[in-house]
Amino acid sequence: MLCAGGATISPRHYLLIRRHITSGELAFHYCHVPDGQPLSLSRLIRAAGLAILRLTTYDVRMSTSMTEMREPTYYLLASLLVGPLHGYAIIKRTAELSRGRVHMATGTLYTALDRLTAEGYVRPVREEIVNGRARRTYGLTESGEAALRAEAIRMAEASSLVTARRRGPQARAATLKARPA
Repeated sequence: MLCAGGATISPRHYLLIRRHITSGELAFHYCHVPDGQPLSLSRLIRAAGLAILRLTTYDVRMSTSMTEMREPTYYLLASLLVGPLHGYAIIKRTAELSRGRVHMATGTLYTALDRLTAEGYVRPVREEIVNGRARRTYGLTESGEAALRAEAIRMAEASSLVTARRRGPQARAATLKARPA
């Protein structure tokens, strides 16, 4: 099994990196994808002069922006779009934005905030003592906002595949009604 990843050298020029999962051996391949051709892992592999035995044997990690964001993370970041919030306000705003689908426990929230801080998506803005307890306020970073917007675009594109097409008995009935007799 191989792990394939890529890095952009310049527009339409890529470096394909393969690592054999068991041996750990690395191989680097320069790829150029001509303008007008869509970019995909299979096209990069062919551009590198490699054969594709089965695409399912590749574990693709092109970039973190290509991986989907989990729903709690998405709503946590979305709650910070309006400005910095403290923990309890994030929990409330996340539940509000998700229409009650996402309920975050305090421990889950702070674990997620620590992870998102390490990833550079959120940053602590201030810490104050309220009623003898520390209250940390977090804000969204530029990279956090970019990741959130990229995920929103990804979800909208995925959604349009389904919502743009009418299927099922109602769609067939509508099609039959629209046809002249």
